Formats: sequence, C-alpha cells, structure tokens
Amino acid sequence: MNKKARRKALLMTLSDKACNKKIVLLDKLEMPTIKTKDFIKIISRLPLKKTILTVLPKSDEKIAKSVKNIPYVKAIRADSLNVVDILLYEYLLCPKSALAVISKTYLK
Repeated sequence: MNKKARRKALLMTLSDKACNKKIVLLDKLEMPTIKTKDFIKIISRLPLKKTILTVLPKSDEKIAKSVKNIPYVKAIRADSLNVVDILLYEYLLCPKSALAVISKTYLK
C-alpha cells in the first residue's frame, strides 16, 4: 500500500471517530507513578465505555506500563498511529499535544 493511500485511510478513520464523537481530548495526561489503579481512576471519570486507544504525543513509560495490564486499553505514540488500531478500539483518548504530532506527521 502506498503512502498516500495509507495516509488517506488513516485520516478517514480519524474523521469517522470525530464525527461519531469517539475522540476524547484532555488538556494533559500525566501519571506521577506507574499504577494501573490510578489510570483506571482517570478513565472511570471520563465518558468512555468499552475499548480505549490512548494516543500519546511521545513515549511515556509511566502511562505505557500502567496501561499494559488493562485488557481493553492500549497506549500508542501519535506518530505510530495505524488504521487497524483505530478501528479495533472504540474510543481514542488523547491529550491536546498529541493532535499537534498527528497533524505534523500525517498532514502534508
């Protein structure tokens, strides 16, 4: 699959999530320690049900390790987004700084 088609498919899936109000934006997403319980508390306060793809602007070991033990949540860097993950997970949870990385990486 060539780059243009891959980029278009990715942007179409993101657009579909946005139209269906399946993207939740946060001002920032930070974890002081590596605790799965703390991350579950964060997502329990949000209007999210079912599966969640957490999009991070850069690698964050604390969030990645906190999410690893939750079966319905996955963390991925914004510059590594792919169509399969976006389609597999019902909701996208991303901080506003991740949007800048997405637009810088995929919009040209």
